[in-house]
Amino acid sequence: MQHLDLPSPSDIADDPELAILAALQHTLELTTRALLAAHPELTDDERPAWIPSPPTASVADLIITLANTLSCALQHYRQLCSHPRHGDRD
Repeated sequence: MQHLDLPSPSDIADDPELAILAALQHTLELTTRALLAAHPELTDDERPAWIPSPPTASVADLIITLANTLSCALQHYRQLCSHPRHGDRD
């Protein structure tokens, strides 16, 4: 199981939004795992293309793609918070 880093208390003191963003990061990971468990055909490379997938599988695949994109953006945001540049902060 992947370990997701939690912001430290001092990180949260400096950037309070990091707390809820960490919760969102965990939620995205759990969402992805739940959808993959519900739709194993999404990771079955040997599944014949002629076997139809349920309509929810394509939506689940889209949600997973978007969750991965948002997860990357959250990681980038957290990296920027840990290295503030002069003039970037309010």
